[in-house]
Amino acid sequence: MNLMKNFSRKAVLFLGILAFLFSASVERVLSDICPPGQINKARHFGPDANGCEWDVVICVACAVTFFDPTLVKVVSVTSTTGCDLAELNQSWLLGELKIFLINYCSTIKPCTSGCTRFSIQLPLCYKWHSYGWVDINKIYHFESWLVYCNDEKDNSYCEVNFGMCVDNITTPPTYHDDCLKKSKTPRNSACIAGEIPKPTAPPSPNWLGETESVCFEHGCW
Repeated sequence: MNLMKNFSRKAVLFLGILAFLFSASVERVLSDICPPGQINKARHFGPDANGCEWDVVICVACAVTFFDPTLVKVVSVTSTTGCDLAELNQSWLLGELKIFLINYCSTIKPCTSGCTRFSIQLPLCYKWHSYGWVDINKIYHFESWLVYCNDEKDNSYCEVNFGMCVDNITTPPTYHDDCLKKSKTPRNSACIAGEIPKPTAPPSPNWLGETESVCFEHGCW
């Protein structure tokens, strides 16, 4: 009986050590994807107007003082409800990120003192992935969906700049995001400018297999 208890205790201890090492490894991997000075955060947003829910991985550096900008880099956006990236409303996502930043960052200027500048980097380059196949009932199918251009050498992003301030006179405080002119600018683009329409038909009748479009700028307007 004592032997079984000792074995159980050792097993629990061993599993605990494995869990710690795994969490430490994941934390290290996540921290590696962020630029120096930025902290990795994973957040779940949704559902949106289309009923889609999204897991968003971001890197954040809150303004240290009222005079510094708050920097955010969106690393990835993944649907947990099977939605296509093409269904993601970028304005909605920016709104969700603003709510997160209001709660996470404390250095937002009072409106009587000006604006805190926010700079958000969104993925810029995407491509269409298409797939043609025949099911067990010999019915042909063709689908296309939007994916990231995951090139490690690609340093492109869509830079979104805006200002935010807080009105502490109201109860609760009111946040305004229109105290600076908003802008969206492609940076270091490694893909073709402009959208490529979603493929709705196969390259040839009853074409089978997978193919991808060239990478193009998406959503930075």
